[in-house]
Formats: sequence, structure tokens, C-alpha cells
Amino acid sequence: MFVIKNKKGEQQQKTAPVVGSVRFMTKLFELEEQYGSADVFFRRKSGQGRLIYHVTKADIQLAMTLQVGFNTKGVLEDATRFQVYNKLIELYEDPVCVEQFYQAFSKFLETGLISCTADTYSRVFTLKHYLEPETEEIGRFVLYHPIVFSKAFTDLPIAAQRWFLYACLQQGAQSDKLMQRNWHNIMPLVHARSKYQMEQLLVHMRTPLLDGQALFNIGRIERNAVGGKKVVYQVNAALIPVYEPELEYHDIIVVKNRYRPLQRLLRQLLVDTGLAELENVKEGRFFRQLLQVAKGKSKSYIRVVLTYIKEMYQQHRYLPEDLMDYIHKDLRDQVTGQVLGILQQTGVYPFLAPSGTTQQERIPQLVSKIRGLPSNMLRKACRAALPTLKELYSRPAALGTIDYVRGSGCSAEIEYRLGLHASRRMAFTLQKDPSSYMALEASVVSCYKQHALTGQDLYHLQNWFKSEIHGLDHWQPVADAPTDFRLEEFLLSYLA
Repeated sequence: MFVIKNKKGEQQQKTAPVVGSVRFMTKLFELEEQYGSADVFFRRKSGQGRLIYHVTKADIQLAMTLQVGFNTKGVLEDATRFQVYNKLIELYEDPVCVEQFYQAFSKFLETGLISCTADTYSRVFTLKHYLEPETEEIGRFVLYHPIVFSKAFTDLPIAAQRWFLYACLQQGAQSDKLMQRNWHNIMPLVHARSKYQMEQLLVHMRTPLLDGQALFNIGRIERNAVGGKKVVYQVNAALIPVYEPELEYHDIIVVKNRYRPLQRLLRQLLVDTGLAELENVKEGRFFRQLLQVAKGKSKSYIRVVLTYIKEMYQQHRYLPEDLMDYIHKDLRDQVTGQVLGILQQTGVYPFLAPSGTTQQERIPQLVSKIRGLPSNMLRKACRAALPTLKELYSRPAALGTIDYVRGSGCSAEIEYRLGLHASRRMAFTLQKDPSSYMALEASVVSCYKQHALTGQDLYHLQNWFKSEIHGLDHWQPVADAPTDFRLEEFLLSYLA
């Protein structure tokens, strides 16, 4: 690693080399192949446009920043462009101005170097061409020396900057490799129209920048086999970092968390509702979307949303990709949230959607029937109806030990070693909540697998497991109303 005078250097922190995807950087330099095009992607009020097929200083700084600040899959979630610019400022001694940055970002979007998928609840930036399509992993890559972040480097002509980055792609880790390019092959990249211009460019490439190190060890013009001109060059071996697997090359852009109190509340409510595992679904994306739904909402409304999700999951055993759209559509107005909140607070919510029906169809039916009812009257009717609902339309939470088995299950050997059959019989006999038991069993199985317990250690785990079962919550009756049961009609009968 290398100390340069960027914001990290000011704090005596070293800057790591950049893992540059060969596919991504090649796509960037391919823009120069249409250098003569007059196509623009941005126009100022004066009418002056920015040419799309010119790789500029801002483009290079953005490309380096993205490959540092995005994760190893080339993805950045829930960040703004300005947060990306802040990372650029952190990395470069002499960063481009914010206007140049935004123009470069727009160019990357326009040319497909970056994609952005966004909805009401989240935004995801993805580097296109960063991964190999067959493996979804980064393929061939090079390490760019941190010198690319120095002012000495960014003060070079843009042709010199492009050439060095492109030469690194060719050189790879082979420091002794000598590269040769015919004149017409190198021209699209450096745009040197004459031998004099090429010679001046080679002077920049061979002149020491930092610590006496030049970009190229070798750089000269020769004749090729047919008498034409060619350029022979080699990247300075001192500027070819050695890959160290244990080193962290990505410095992922941290999205400022403005909702810590709401996150703590949401996590606790997920635990209370038996949905704690949903926090990590889709690498946390579902939780972040849920956070957007919960912003500015009451605790009772959030409980309604989580109960809605739990009911859907229990019915279908999966969560649809557009779950947030379901929530937004079915719980879209304040009255719906208030009505469902009262049903949940008073304990009658589980009787809303009997077997053979869905929440999606039943919620609008119920709300349309009782939406004009004063809240205090609805709450009073729910409380009065609850004992009869439990007596007539409920059943025990478990009918046998099968209700204590997770769908995925585990191997027969683990079942035997941990005595899971006996543990489930104990939980059923003690009438313990099935969901709580299954969460406890999962943690015990995970502990056993992780530590490969045997002997006394296994014996202690089994005893601890049994003692924890005794402390689980007692089960609550489960709603089991007939398909034609309508909760709204039942509640209205208590107001007659």
C-alpha cells in the first residue's frame, strides 16, 4: 500500500491499489474508437455539448472510484451520486469538480457502463461488464498503483493517463513483458497526429512523477517489419502491485444511516412477530425496503404491515419479489391502517382471512364494510367478540409433533444425535409455541454443525436444549374459521 496526499494520507492512512476489471476498463476505452463522432450527451444553456465518445479526466477518476467504492460484485445499494463523489474526493489529491463528476456519471449511464434500478423503496447502481457473465464473478483483473490518485498523475495530459491505464491492462502482472503496437493501433487511444506529438507524449511517460518513478520503463518509436512506425513500451515494474489475497482492496461507500432508532424498532418488531430472519433476506434489501415503508408511520401501523407479511408467508411459504407493491396497494390509505391496527390490537386479526381466502381479497372487503364505524365502537365490538371467536373458530397451535418440524428438516444422523424427536414430543406435550420451538431448534442444530460437538460437549448442549424448551412461550389458539366466515359480519352483530 502507498501513502499519497489525499484525505486518507492526511490521516496517515495508506491507499490500496485498485482492482481494475479488464472487461470494464476495456469497455471504457472502446468509447475512444468513435472519437470522431459528434454525438453529445449533455448540453449547457449556452448550447455547448459534451462529446460522448471522449474519455476525459473525470471519466477516469469516476472509473477508479467506482471500482474502489462498489462491492466485489460491482454493486452499490441505496447510495446517492453525491456519496460517490465524496468517495472520489477522499481518494484523489486533486479531484475533478462536482459538475464534471455529474457529467461523467451521466455519460456512464448513457453508454451502459453503469445501470441504475430504482423504485419507491431502494436504488441499486451496478457496474456493467464488471463481472464475467458465465460465472457472475470478476474475471481477469489488474491492480492499478495508487499513483493514479496523485496530483502528479492527474496533471498529465489526458492521453498519457489513458495510455498508462490501458498499458496496465496489457502488461498484467508480467513486469518483464515488452509491448509493441503499430502506429494505427495506438492512435485511437492517444490521438497523436504526428511523430513529434508521439515523442512528446513518450517524454511524459518516461519522466519521473513520484519517488523517482516514471510510468514507463521503456518507451520508443521503431520501424515495424514492413517499414511502418510502431511504439515499443513497458510499464515500470515498480508500479505493478503484487496481489495479496488477504488485503482488502475495496473500500465500499458507506451510506449514512439516518434511521437508527427506526431500525432498532423494526428489528424488535420483527423478532416479536417471529420474522427475525427476514432482516437478511436478499442481502438486507428487503429490510431496507421495509424501512422506507415504515418511515413516518405509527408503531401500530408497522405491526399491521408485519402481520400482513407473516400471514402471506405462512400461506404461500415465500415472499413475492414485488412484496412492497402488495403492501403499498393493500394498505395504501390511513383508514385501512387504522382498521387493521384495531383488529390486531384487540386480537381478532387472525380471523380476517379464513382458509381458502387471501388477505389481498379480504382486506378491501372488510374495510369497505366497516370503514365508517367510529374507532371506539369498532374496538369495543372486537373485544366483545374475541372470546366467542376463540371458542367457536380456533384450534390448538399444534396437532402433533409434525407441526414442530421445519420444512427443510435436517439429516437423520443429526436428528438422532440431538434427540430431536424427543424434544419435539416434549414441546408438544408442554404446549409450547411451534414457531419459538423451531427457532430454538435451528440455533441448536447450527451450534452442533459449527462446532462438531461430541461427548460431554454434546451432552451439555442436549441438556441446555431441554431446559430452554421449558422456558418457551405457551402456544396461542390458531384461528380456524370456515371459508365462508366473514369477520366484518360477525363484528357488526355485536353492534346491533
